[in-house]
Amino acid sequence: MATRRRRRGEVLDPKQLGYLVSGSTKDRFDAVADLADIGSSELIELLILRMLDNELTDQGIPAWLPQKDRSEELPINTA
Repeated sequence: MATRRRRRGEVLDPKQLGYLVSGSTKDRFDAVADLADIGSSELIELLILRMLDNELTDQGIPAWLPQKDRSEELPINTA
C-alpha cells in the first residue's frame, strides 16, 4: 500500500526541520509512519502536537524528560 502524502497547501506556513538523527532511528521512524499509512512529516507533526498539548509539566518540559531542579526556588503564596 502506498503511503498517503499530504496534499499541496495542506500544511500552513511549512518549515523544514534541520535536525540530525541516527540513520537507524530515522529508518525506524519511517517504518512506523509507513505502518500508519502516513508520511514521516505528518507523523512528526502529530507527535509534536501531542507532546505540546498533553505531555508538558508545569515547567514546560515533557514529563518523560528529566525535570529541572527546583530546590533553590522560593514558594509563592497565592492566598
